[in-house]
Amino acid sequence: MAQNLTREILLALKDTALVTGDIITTFLEVPYGSSYNRMQRSIDQKARERGSRAVAKRLDKHNFRNLLSKLKRDGLVSRDGDIWNITKFGLERLLKKRNGLPAGKYKKEVEQTLKLVMFDIPERDRKKRDWLRDCLRNLGFKMAQKSVWVGKTKLPKDFMIDLRKLRLVNYVDVLEITKTGSLLPVKE
Repeated sequence: MAQNLTREILLALKDTALVTGDIITTFLEVPYGSSYNRMQRSIDQKARERGSRAVAKRLDKHNFRNLLSKLKRDGLVSRDGDIWNITKFGLERLLKKRNGLPAGKYKKEVEQTLKLVMFDIPERDRKKRDWLRDCLRNLGFKMAQKSVWVGKTKLPKDFMIDLRKLRLVNYVDVLEITKTGSLLPVKE
């Protein structure tokens, strides 16, 4: 639960600075699973009202403040008075993992050799398969078929490490084509 709450706090701070009280009351009052827009509307409403808060929520607020303090100690958020902001590190961490998957943003280095990336990832790992396609697209590879990609980009070491971490290595084959041939027209 704390990890989900951390992610929601970082998402809320991504676009704007917020007042501590507004953050706390919003996360305590909106129903579990509320959309980002609903939370943002609640924060805006709190900022307008700035009314008194119920005594019964003080214990929860204290726990929530402890979480904000931990996020600050971890370097994910910063505080200027009552205003909280997401830090560059916090934004990087937020973007680093989407649905438990790495961000898929790797440095693109063009090479002369042609690479053929083929994969056959089981349906149960559909999100990983979609992640791989996004990574290949971002690296400049072109799709020959849904599971066959071609490009003249070096596959970064971080990308290969992430493939291992996601346990996709057994499903992915990479071929480097060092010599290309040509088809000559048949003379009749």
